[in-house]
Amino acid sequence: MKRLRLLAVLMLIAGLATQMNAQLDTTGLSGWDQMYNSMASWEEGAFSAHATTHPDYGWGTYNMLTHGLVGDSIYIVKLLDGNYKRLWIREKKSIANRYLFWYSDLDGSNEMQIDLAINDYSTKHFVNYSLSGDSIVATQPEYNSWDLVLTRFLQPELGYYTVTGFVANEDVSISVYSAPDSVTAATATIADTTTFTDSIAAIGNGWYKLDNMSIVPLDTLVYFIKVATGEIYKLQMTYFESGYSGKGRVGIRKQRLTGIPQNEFVHDTLVMGSFYAGDVHFSMSVDTKYLVNRANWEIGFKTAQFSSSIRANSVSGVELYTYPNADGTIWGPAVSTGPSISGVSDLSIYPVPATDHIFIRHRLSTPHTLNLSVYDLTGKLMVDRTVETNEGTEMQLDISSLNPGIYMMQIQNSEFRAVRKFTVR
Repeated sequence: MKRLRLLAVLMLIAGLATQMNAQLDTTGLSGWDQMYNSMASWEEGAFSAHATTHPDYGWGTYNMLTHGLVGDSIYIVKLLDGNYKRLWIREKKSIANRYLFWYSDLDGSNEMQIDLAINDYSTKHFVNYSLSGDSIVATQPEYNSWDLVLTRFLQPELGYYTVTGFVANEDVSISVYSAPDSVTAATATIADTTTFTDSIAAIGNGWYKLDNMSIVPLDTLVYFIKVATGEIYKLQMTYFESGYSGKGRVGIRKQRLTGIPQNEFVHDTLVMGSFYAGDVHFSMSVDTKYLVNRANWEIGFKTAQFSSSIRANSVSGVELYTYPNADGTIWGPAVSTGPSISGVSDLSIYPVPATDHIFIRHRLSTPHTLNLSVYDLTGKLMVDRTVETNEGTEMQLDISSLNPGIYMMQIQNSEFRAVRKFTVR
């Protein structure tokens, strides 16, 4: 469940400079839910882990006027060096293909405001960024120069255990054929399989078995790789040498089946290096390999113009958490000295979606004067009312002036503040 919605708008309203200087409370961080990249698609990065349906894309909400995304979540990021940063992906300007993001130390110091022009790296799949080094790390090869990458990733089915495997580029589809024996596998053709999948992890870590904790390639598995040009290749893994031995090598053999078919396999070796230090991007059509250092960046932005995918380098030790203090004093101390409205049980809004009026239920034990402010996704104040409330009552707000869309309501007085998102139909 996304815990911090439309905070970007709130920060614009309340004064970002003041808010960012407050210390975030990370008590119990080790018990927070860590966010991971999906292995189903490059489009599902860790920052989208709490996405629901359109217009909610996890780290931000779609703006129907600009066709971009407005950031509505604050993240805590454990860096490669073990330090922590707070991060706000403030906006994706889709038309210009630019990301605006801010990050700082947890106490608000050392703040960086980055305007990243994605089009400058449009020939790459992702442009990576180092929060620990305050720099762009654009080390990936050209997008159209590789079909598969031998890498390390976290396997969800194994409790996010780190495994070695193959991940496919976009526009590459894969069919997996499990033969009854190695001889049948070696002579298999595309007639033996008919189902291709677009899952980037169709090969994944399924190409081997563990024998006394040693990786042994399965010679009964055959992978048929359909690349972007439509040509089909046959692929098998032949041997493995551990990265902990100082080598980190995987042997492969590949054979083109369409176009001008090859009569026999072409053998090759993919070298990840000591302790699996690098990712090996390679092409099925030519003997081209690119070794890319994996451990020099924390977050990666997909370069496609209308993508919202942002990935975390979790396999190298980066940890990503959504900051959970959604209500009350969002950036201030976790414990308030006055009364608070802090949870769903304490405050709720209905109906959702709303039309002319919206009602706010509460459990305040004493009378209060509250300010109800409604803002659109650009931070423009749309409704501003002061209401008196008593124990056991509801607050009612006229929203008949609002156009259909998504809004943020701020409910506050001198003692507390709460934020709720709602939709007008």
